[in-house]
Amino acid sequence: MGSLSAIWRQARTVSNKLKTHPMKKFYSIILALVFASAISAQNLLTVREVFDFSIGDKFQISGNVPGQPPNRDRITIVGKYYSIGSDTLFYLRSHDSYYTTMLLEPPYLKYHFWTKTDTICYTHLDLSISDLWISYDSSMYIYDTINFISGDYCDSIINGCHIERNTFEPDIYISHFGKGLGLVKNYYFSASSLPNNVVWNDELMYYQKNGINCGNIDTTAALSIHENLKKDEIIISPNPADSYFNIDLIAFESIAMKIYNSTGQLLDSKIIYRNSNYYNCSSFSTGVYFICFTNGTRNYYRKLMIK
Repeated sequence: MGSLSAIWRQARTVSNKLKTHPMKKFYSIILALVFASAISAQNLLTVREVFDFSIGDKFQISGNVPGQPPNRDRITIVGKYYSIGSDTLFYLRSHDSYYTTMLLEPPYLKYHFWTKTDTICYTHLDLSISDLWISYDSSMYIYDTINFISGDYCDSIINGCHIERNTFEPDIYISHFGKGLGLVKNYYFSASSLPNNVVWNDELMYYQKNGINCGNIDTTAALSIHENLKKDEIIISPNPADSYFNIDLIAFESIAMKIYNSTGQLLDSKIIYRNSNYYNCSSFSTGVYFICFTNGTRNYYRKLMIK
């Protein structure tokens, strides 16, 4: 059997030829059914394999929408049990998480920490994970399955799908599942959703499982959120700025910099180094901006005025 993407490309070619056919919707559904059969013949992970967690496993999920302040859902598996018929698997989860909002006065991110314990369950454990994403929607234009070994997740097996609905300004859905990792990526892009178009983009950033630590652990705590800079540690001039400003690092050899507008939208992110750094801000509108400098686990904030 050919690759799934090749099968779908062939089906899509046939579908395009049938677009003017009076029974085009019927044929689109038939093509989706044929493609679903092709998927079932592949060696994909089962629901049981994807959601195979152990007590003590830890997962950290970033729920960022591009341009918005960060948030993290930090989960620890604290309980595991089956239903009486062993057809449903339950996990008890502990959350130690946070989300952030941008404050105007003084200029810094405000962290909102939250904790809770909840239970999540999975059923139909021996079905292919593809049964969670198979769709027979006739508006489906592209449907590619994904099956690979991911270096980002320490050589874990990843199954997933890429779906586009409608040919003009399509909505895009991407879901990736990892063996023993659950849902590792959940992405949705809508051309009609302004201003950022990306409605959600959840990704697994770190996990600890079976003695393996993979990714970059987030240790943000309430006592290490932000510090005020002394006036002579980082100098921004001129401020207010017009078409440019300089950043002089006095107390640091290098530092990470992010620039936000007054609504918290991320405009730029980069590493800067000691000595004067020229920054062209001619594309910025008149108003208030915030610059976040990050050194290790410490965040420092400065206000920038554009005239």
